[in-house]
Amino acid sequence: MEKVDCATYIIAEPQGSQYNVNFLIAGNERAVLFDTGLGEASLYHLVDSLTNVPVTVVFSHFHFDHVGNTQEFDQHAFIDLEYLHERADAGGNFEFTFQEVLASSPSEVVVNEWWGDGQAIDLGERTISLWNIPGHTPESVAIVDSDRKYFFAGDFMYNGTLYAFLPGNDLPAYEASTERIIQELGSEYTYFGAHSSPRVEFNKFETLIDLFACIEDGSCTPTAFNAFGYPVSSYSLNGLTIWTEPQ
Repeated sequence: MEKVDCATYIIAEPQGSQYNVNFLIAGNERAVLFDTGLGEASLYHLVDSLTNVPVTVVFSHFHFDHVGNTQEFDQHAFIDLEYLHERADAGGNFEFTFQEVLASSPSEVVVNEWWGDGQAIDLGERTISLWNIPGHTPESVAIVDSDRKYFFAGDFMYNGTLYAFLPGNDLPAYEASTERIIQELGSEYTYFGAHSSPRVEFNKFETLIDLFACIEDGSCTPTAFNAFGYPVSSYSLNGLTIWTEPQ
């Protein structure tokens, strides 16, 4: 665990198989736990020791290594996307699909709140917002703290190979989301990713735009192989690598 400031914590899992990084973002009245990790080790007691306000879980996306331990927490908020909201029943019960989780567990969760894209969420003398940033998955979200200039990116951007070859990945959406981040936030923000070392340099987003252009105009030469049973084209530029479906 690393303290970013008096109310923001990096909860890394360096011994875990996926090297996950989760984040606790606290205000005076409530806190958000951004991702619950792989589930190889419990998070509840650590989170409980760090804050005495109610905690709401927000998933950066639904892949298995970000929704483990969800059963340890009672409160969950989702991005209010119509296709997700329509799948929840009147009690908020939401069933994951295998393609969303890429595993059979967890199979469901109770959604207590639906937050709109860009909606201001008051945590008590701290306000955050949730952005839908599709590309890695349709439901991918980031948390933005505009006062402290923090951007929590999930798997959209981190220090490692980016995945854009799994079910739900969308390269044009990935590019559009990257452009939104660059145009609306820029280099003044501190960026945090969900795997490996948590802090991400802003220039990675700019490099990613260049890499998308390189893929689109055919000037990048991919390496082809299979990953987890999926055909993959690997593209690299200036130290950044992204795996896509064959283009």
